[in-house]
Amino acid sequence: MNFEELVNMQEASGGRSENTPIGVFQKKRVDRKYDNVLTLKANLAEDGIFMSQLYKEIEAIEAIQNESQLHFSLNEECTELKTDAGNFISIAQLLNENPAMCADTKFVDRLLEQIVEWGSVCHPNGIYHVCFSPHNVFINRKTNNLALISHGSFYLQGNNLEEFYKGYEDYIAPEVLSGGTIDERCDVFSVGKLLNFVFSQAGMPSAYNKMLAKATGIFPEERYDSLNGMRRALKRYRTTRRSVIELCIAAAVALLVVGIYFSFTPDNNQVEYVKPAPKDDMDEILSEYGYDPVAAMTDIMTDTASNMTPEKEKELEEYRAKAAKIFQRRFAREADRILSGIYSKKYSSGNERSFVTANQAAIEELMKLQVDIAAQTGIDPQTSQSIAAEVIEQIANEKQKALTE
Repeated sequence: MNFEELVNMQEASGGRSENTPIGVFQKKRVDRKYDNVLTLKANLAEDGIFMSQLYKEIEAIEAIQNESQLHFSLNEECTELKTDAGNFISIAQLLNENPAMCADTKFVDRLLEQIVEWGSVCHPNGIYHVCFSPHNVFINRKTNNLALISHGSFYLQGNNLEEFYKGYEDYIAPEVLSGGTIDERCDVFSVGKLLNFVFSQAGMPSAYNKMLAKATGIFPEERYDSLNGMRRALKRYRTTRRSVIELCIAAAVALLVVGIYFSFTPDNNQVEYVKPAPKDDMDEILSEYGYDPVAAMTDIMTDTASNMTPEKEKELEEYRAKAAKIFQRRFAREADRILSGIYSKKYSSGNERSFVTANQAAIEELMKLQVDIAAQTGIDPQTSQSIAAEVIEQIANEKQKALTE
């Protein structure tokens, strides 16, 4: 037995057959070595309509240049497809062998990224995989790269789709089986179901949870328009969550520092009276700044929605800058009021429990104010979170310095 035969035998022994909508994918020994072969279902191999569609797919796939796409050819008997070389395993088999992959977010991120890249090449050509079942999506054992074979969009006409996808219904968009319009959103649905399966044995990250809830909507119009839309939404949810965490950390760290200081400060009975904050409402904004920033920006965007001139863009940016300054001033005033209560000498004589309680209440109030004032001034969450974090850090440092003087 030579080296090549030994390698082939080892790969064959590590592989198993996997059922797909059109047949069984497995390694098969041919001329003393093992090839990747998809044996067509007997009823399909004898179906003239299906076979004509298969010929069209083989021709179309030949022109696709994407590392996630396996190319294949039909044997002389028209019963088997021989695919590219490699040691492939289905997602279902992979997670059965190594359930820990479910908890590996990097693996899932890479899987989604490769699916999106495949879609960017195939979707513009009207090619949709349709069935991202974990039994119909494969991974290269050595590289963990995605590998896709045949695509359902070639077989939508002239076939009994309920029979064609029997056993895979959970991963098929409802409009496919009902004869509706097929577009990128059917793959969005199916990929969403695949990722739900991947996370089924492990906790799903909150960003994925939010993204997949929309991706797997029953009706196409409820979903993202494209696979790339799914990816953008995931990044957006992660950015928003990271910004909120950073804001909480900034506030918590500042409050923790003063907590350490209080633990070493001797008791005293001095009382500091904190002036109540004035009411904050839209009337105050109008009287103090002379205009409603939300209404001003809305008017510009509404009037010029179809043709935003450079002058209007400049005017809109000026209003956004003014709105950010208004947010900063109002949030700083409220943050100063709230943090004054925490950094006051009243708490220096209190116990640890009262200090922790005050800290938690302060963080909750600051976060609520950040959201409310941002809505009143019309600035986006990411900008408001960034400004709020800077304001809290500055005020906390000033209050801490004042206590130590």
